[in-house]
Amino acid sequence: TLAEASASGIPIVASDVGAIHEVVDNGRSGFLVEPGNRHAMQAAIEHLLDDEQLRRGMGEAARRRAVELFSLAGTVQHTVDIYRRCLSDASQADTR
Repeated sequence: TLAEASASGIPIVASDVGAIHEVVDNGRSGFLVEPGNRHAMQAAIEHLLDDEQLRRGMGEAARRRAVELFSLAGTVQHTVDIYRRCLSDASQADTR
């Protein structure tokens, strides 16, 4: 759900649990708050509601991040990059 909201250009406010930090770049594409801290959650939501420029900027950053991380093209490129790093590491290890 967070990836879909991000892809739609919606900045996220969420508790910092599990792998959520992989979707939300805290301070750029949304806000992560301490789990169970309802006051911090409320403050982050109000901050976004009160600042249209911040909300739009974070929404655009969220959309770009979602495309980069979760689109087919982004996933393929990420996988290719991993293979290239592995091959480079293996070839460097062979020359030692």
